[in-house]
Amino acid sequence: MLFLLTENINAEITLEEKTFFDNVIETLLKYKNYYEIIVFIFLIFAIIITLFAIICNKKVINSKSLKAYKKNEKNGKFINDLYVELGDANESLRYMYHPYWWLNRIRIDFYKLLHTRLGKMMAKRNNIKFYNYLTKKGLYTSLIKCQNFLDNCRKFDENDERNFMYYLSHNSFYLRDEIQRLVNNIEMIDTNVCFLLGKAGCGKTNLLTNFAKKIINNYSKICIYIDAKDIEDNDVENKFLSYFDSPFILKGNKKVINSILLFIKRLFNSEILVIIEAINENSNQEFYKNLCRFVNKYYKNKNIKIIISSRTEFYNIKFKNIFDEYLDSIVKYKIVSIENSKISEHILEKMFNKYKKHFCFNGSVTENVKRLLYDSPILMRIFFECYRDTDVSVVDIDKSKLFSEYISELEKKYPVLKKTLKEITNKMVDSNKFDYIKVAELSIDFTSIETLIYEHVLLTKSIIENQGQINEEKAETISITYDEIRDYLVTNLLIEKYESSSLNIQNYIDEIIKNKLPIAEGVLKNLYCYFKSENQEVCKYILNVDSLKKFNFGNRDMLTNAHLDFIFSTKKELDKFELDYLEKLDYIAPKDLARIIFISIYNMIYSLKPDSKFIIDKMKSFMENKETIFDFSTIDIKWYLELINNLEKYQNENKESLRKNLMKLVKFLENNYENI
Repeated sequence: MLFLLTENINAEITLEEKTFFDNVIETLLKYKNYYEIIVFIFLIFAIIITLFAIICNKKVINSKSLKAYKKNEKNGKFINDLYVELGDANESLRYMYHPYWWLNRIRIDFYKLLHTRLGKMMAKRNNIKFYNYLTKKGLYTSLIKCQNFLDNCRKFDENDERNFMYYLSHNSFYLRDEIQRLVNNIEMIDTNVCFLLGKAGCGKTNLLTNFAKKIINNYSKICIYIDAKDIEDNDVENKFLSYFDSPFILKGNKKVINSILLFIKRLFNSEILVIIEAINENSNQEFYKNLCRFVNKYYKNKNIKIIISSRTEFYNIKFKNIFDEYLDSIVKYKIVSIENSKISEHILEKMFNKYKKHFCFNGSVTENVKRLLYDSPILMRIFFECYRDTDVSVVDIDKSKLFSEYISELEKKYPVLKKTLKEITNKMVDSNKFDYIKVAELSIDFTSIETLIYEHVLLTKSIIENQGQINEEKAETISITYDEIRDYLVTNLLIEKYESSSLNIQNYIDEIIKNKLPIAEGVLKNLYCYFKSENQEVCKYILNVDSLKKFNFGNRDMLTNAHLDFIFSTKKELDKFELDYLEKLDYIAPKDLARIIFISIYNMIYSLKPDSKFIIDKMKSFMENKETIFDFSTIDIKWYLELINNLEKYQNENKESLRKNLMKLVKFLENNYENI
């Protein structure tokens, strides 16, 4: 009896385990005599599935992607009105996704290159004809041939200056860079997998969100946008397949139907772009292994392109080793890095105008302010957020005030922010380590500001590796992303300690300079500006530090003599001890002279009046020194023209003399410096 009961239960379980397709096949076998009808029904069913895969399913997938990347717009990580293309990253992704469209562009660029003066010389030596690069293989072969030839140009007899190879080697740097760019682009065409890398706040999310929107809206293609932290079970493939789910698919047969849909899309070469965003935000080790399995499985599908984004430091320290271990050897992925340093003047201007419009800033800025904002896209964003919905005329940027307003605004949403920043800054000052602090050393509960870290550029979470040490475990770290905000916070802490008599400020200044701490540039300047009104003895002490007289911080906006930078950064009338310092200088570097002229006149116009005779003498000295033009750091002449236009605000008997000398200086810069 028990045996029969067990058999019945097993039969019921077996029946339940039968899939929808098993039941269909059993039913069809009963009617095997109706072969033609069965074939006809099957064909109808296949056509419906095919049409669904090609037309209907695309809308289902893209609507899910839309929900995924729309979150970036809600939390402010992507603002469509502010988006601009930075560097070559976006173009590189296009070569991967649209290989047939963009291959001809490489061919045209190569053709133009070969028809330059140096290009003709190179083509002749390598016997490269037009028909050699008509095919993709021929184009790649020709590019590599040119690349190898230019590399070998350096191997020649250097004494023979008439030698063709010598000439080409010393004049082909642009040619080499262009050939390398074209090689990189054609290699992007040949890959299905790409890693997009960049530091915090450099625009990875912006780029990928905009790219996904264009794929869906402009090209009407399929895009699957996956945020790594949204993969709850850490199974990338399951998340990928879930985008194909539809109400028309029976629950028990999703995997089978999805496999058929993918096969049909592959058969019709229907392109699918898969974006896996911010893998550094998912810390589960199993996730990375599953990611590798996913790439290994779908890499052979030429119609599927995969873009994976990560912060650079995470990739270098953590992910690269995992991918080298778990990715198949046949998976040849490419790396695309976003470099803010490559932002052109045109892009910066476009970015400035977009910010101005988006944040409803109807005021004006001087050329000097604009240059400061162009130097730092992060500062530009902070500036417009703080000047939102205003119509003021900004003649200068008080960075301390700007940073204070920015942090106060963020604190409204994150009440523990100031406490968090203070603990991080305290640890930095106590340890004299300002690049990062280990998260384990802090008492802060980061869950309350986790969103801020990922959606704003104020703080950056990262990881380090204790290389060369017995304990080589990786450690999670926190840092203040923008150095100038870090220096501002450190300065505030030092002033607080000084006022409570827990810090000897002069001793700490000595420590900063002696140890060449990375905060030297910003903190010393901030301290000087603060103590100019509070305690001039501290300012005098900074001016008496001999080692700073020839200190060049390396910023293009800084003076070679650091003391001069401190003096003119205060935007206050020069005191006697400062004028005495300027008079005693035996030599002032030409680019320092130019800056003194500009900043001093600027201060005069806005009622911060040093002796105008002193300034006129400096201008004359600048123009009379013939060596000036060889040591002159580029200064925008528009700055001086702007000063001339604003001289009406300056009431002094020397105004006309000042205007006359300024015009001479502009003419000098135009006729002497630019024609070197």
